[in-house]
Amino acid sequence: MACGSFVTALATKPFAILTGLSGSGKTRLALAFGQWLGDDAVQIIPVRPDWTSPDSLLGYEDALAATSADGRLRWVVPEALQFMLRAANNPERPYLLVLDEMNLAHVER
Repeated sequence: MACGSFVTALATKPFAILTGLSGSGKTRLALAFGQWLGDDAVQIIPVRPDWTSPDSLLGYEDALAATSADGRLRWVVPEALQFMLRAANNPERPYLLVLDEMNLAHVER
């Protein structure tokens, strides 16, 4: 996908799926665009092959940690969720979250 096509795709939809051969520059294209937005506006999250739930993106309750003052379990907030919350709190600015190497994961899970 050419850079112009990538920018056009993001201007018309809130996401883009880049496909192509390994080593063809998909991640590099997304990273270059993200750096253009600003170093704090891009986050690359590698998707592991054993990805079976959204916990690594959206967090989870930590049953082993002490409960909070109101008696609820503490929530583990991973990097991806921290990034999404930062983006949600600043809707005027574009942010780019890259889920890298998804072809290695079973995304249907």
